[in-house]
Amino acid sequence: MGESYLSGRNGLSDVKNSRRGAKGDGAGAKISSKSIRLTSKLFYVFLLYTVFIWFCEAADLFCYLTGLPQTSILSRVFALAAAAAFHLYWGKRVSFSSASKNQKILFAAGCLFIMGFCLVKCIFPDFSYDTGNYHLYVQVPGFTDNIHESVLPGRFQLFGFRLPDRMFYLFRAVLGLRLGMLFTGLALTVSYAQICSLLNSFLEQMDRPQTKTGRAAVGLLACVPFLSLLFLLKNEVLMQLGTYMVEILCLPFFIELLSFLLQEEESEEKAVLFCILGGFFFCTKMTNIVYLIPVLVLYIIKIRKIVTVRLFLGCLISGAIPVSVYLIYNGLTTGNIVYPYYNTIFHSPWFPDADFKDGRWGPRGMKELLLWPFYMLLYPDYRTSELPTRYVLDMWAGYIAIGILVISGFLRGWKKYWREGILLIVYVFSLYGWAATTGHSRYLMIGSILNALIFGFWYIRTVSSMKPVRCAAGVFLLLFFAGQVCSSGWGTLHGSEWGFRSISQPEKKANISWFFRDRELADQETRQKIDAVYLTQNNWGGWAEMLAEGKPIVNLQAIQFELQDKEEFYEKVHSWMREGKQVWDMLLEGEENLHTYLDGLNGLGYYVEDMEYLDNSLVGYRTMAIARLTMADGRENQIITAGREENSATVRRPADRCTVKALAGNPVYTGEGQEFTLIIEARDSAGNEQTVRIPMEGKQYRKIEAPMDLSGMEEQVELSVRTEPETVIEAVVNLQLIPAE
Repeated sequence: MGESYLSGRNGLSDVKNSRRGAKGDGAGAKISSKSIRLTSKLFYVFLLYTVFIWFCEAADLFCYLTGLPQTSILSRVFALAAAAAFHLYWGKRVSFSSASKNQKILFAAGCLFIMGFCLVKCIFPDFSYDTGNYHLYVQVPGFTDNIHESVLPGRFQLFGFRLPDRMFYLFRAVLGLRLGMLFTGLALTVSYAQICSLLNSFLEQMDRPQTKTGRAAVGLLACVPFLSLLFLLKNEVLMQLGTYMVEILCLPFFIELLSFLLQEEESEEKAVLFCILGGFFFCTKMTNIVYLIPVLVLYIIKIRKIVTVRLFLGCLISGAIPVSVYLIYNGLTTGNIVYPYYNTIFHSPWFPDADFKDGRWGPRGMKELLLWPFYMLLYPDYRTSELPTRYVLDMWAGYIAIGILVISGFLRGWKKYWREGILLIVYVFSLYGWAATTGHSRYLMIGSILNALIFGFWYIRTVSSMKPVRCAAGVFLLLFFAGQVCSSGWGTLHGSEWGFRSISQPEKKANISWFFRDRELADQETRQKIDAVYLTQNNWGGWAEMLAEGKPIVNLQAIQFELQDKEEFYEKVHSWMREGKQVWDMLLEGEENLHTYLDGLNGLGYYVEDMEYLDNSLVGYRTMAIARLTMADGRENQIITAGREENSATVRRPADRCTVKALAGNPVYTGEGQEFTLIIEARDSAGNEQTVRIPMEGKQYRKIEAPMDLSGMEEQVELSVRTEPETVIEAVVNLQLIPAE
């Protein structure tokens, strides 16, 4: 195999090639015609890791289907051996080009920037909806029946292809919840190296000035590591960097597929490897199909002269194998191999007979579809995202380059511009495919980078000519990409990202103190109390997995929507409650949140018996609490709060001597306990009063119980709460009087 992962010196190769040796490889190094050139050694390592995780998944599925123990040491030894065999076969068939010292230094600086940006974002946990809903859940090794054992804890998203999520798990297990997200930074450095290789390969094909000064000028204007960084750090990339979202993990496979398209020499083994990579690309995200189809069609056309029946079957099997694990699991569990999509065809009983599509995004009608490439730039906040980016000058620069390339191609012939032509075809077809299927900007990440690559090819061709006016125009448009990186980078670091994290948040030191220690949401004592998790109001299957790994998790909203209110699933939870099992729910800390949560439970018919904070890994405004639920059976949840106007409730006096019972805690707890006294006062309309003083500590929700003599008081008494000192806010939940024993 080759020495490294880049080629050229500041965009110029330091390897002297003969014309014959360099023909078709575009890499700046002599490569055997029998070898398969990959863009980067980093990508090959990334591929081997993917293969290892996939074999772990295949072994676990086999064990799941046969009843054998999953995630065993034996299965991991098998996966390692299988990945090693993959390397032994393909390792001697692939090669890489070399890099100059200068370019390695620039590349390393770019990698440090990527990892540094990622590390800053990793200070705070990823609180994005998808991460809390299902990403954290599906990262965990092993398969389970997510319809009957657990009940759709992560909604329908559980049955997407979870391979990239599984690739996160090792990093989360070793580094913890926060630093585990650094894997996105590592994956992005792979893509960075690949784009450097693509641009270098294209630069090698250009006719450049023969003078030393001219070549130096081109090397400066077309500094490949710098250009690659500008083209890679798009808004969606920066938003997902340092999260548990998986789109960044798709990029290396797509860029490698493009590289295969842009190379001239072909072989049967190369075609098989292309299909393997295509299979993994599809397996990383089902929505990648809009990018895979045009790439696959173009590649079939490209290799049509060497296609045989044997090669066709080999490629078909190679491409289908990666996704087969998840198609089998989905089919057996839900009856729909691509659940919940196309359920009018598969008729899964666990989803309505409808072809699922999120109607909030994308074009409405044929007119908008045809004009969508311009709609999304003219109206960037129209049906594209919950967090649309309004800086689209970089995309406009790409469109200008596309327009110039199209005109040049028709005037001068596409033979000269065939590489740009391939990228254009992929871009146009994938762009309309994306618009027709999702239309959400999150799934345009690959398309936006493809737009930048087309601009990059045009820019390199432009500055290589060394014509002053053209070079000035190219540099001017390049500034739009620099502006995009600055704009998106600033916005991302200040809350414009999926987890709404901002470096201006005050809890940075507290969050950093949890580095390497944040693997669970609760301590062992709390975890042992939990028999099941019942998510009544939040789609938090991922967080529930961190709370109670291995315990059943039921999502009420999934029962209501995906499972169409099937009674058997309600009865499942209610039977647990009647049997005395401890069924817990999760809620976000906050006074208003607690009021809303209890009102919601009253509508659902559940009663809070106990509550606890979850401050084992989370700090600040995203701290969570858990509540143990039982059937309400006519009872109603109530809350009164010391320090607020709503600090009293009228109840019936059941006896002369009573016991006051309730749950008490600070609903805006931020991490520091405070000693205080909770005072409960009972008074009637005649002016009779009784007082109970209970020493408290503001860290934990706790059950309070104290005797109260109400002899001589009227039937109806008013119970009020206050604290000493009065600055303490204390919520008292389900305050009640019961006869003393």
